[in-house]
Amino acid sequence: MPISPSEAVKKAYSYLESMTAADFSRYANFRVEEAKQDGNSFLVTLSYEYSSSEFPFIRTRDYKDFKLDSNGNVVSMTIRKI
Repeated sequence: MPISPSEAVKKAYSYLESMTAADFSRYANFRVEEAKQDGNSFLVTLSYEYSSSEFPFIRTRDYKDFKLDSNGNVVSMTIRKI
């Protein structure tokens, strides 16, 4: 049974958290920008603000695109250029 859009978003967020675990405290204001089904897979875009260690008061918004298969496994993660 395919996963739901909300499950796809949760899986993408968990994957991002696991990839950035050491620096996760520098990330804030997560947003779901897009979640859509594409055939048997889901495409999810998450964005977040982060600060560098040199200038913690300056925040930059970054966007990540995730592709998940019908079972909720992350197949790919790419940086979305804005």
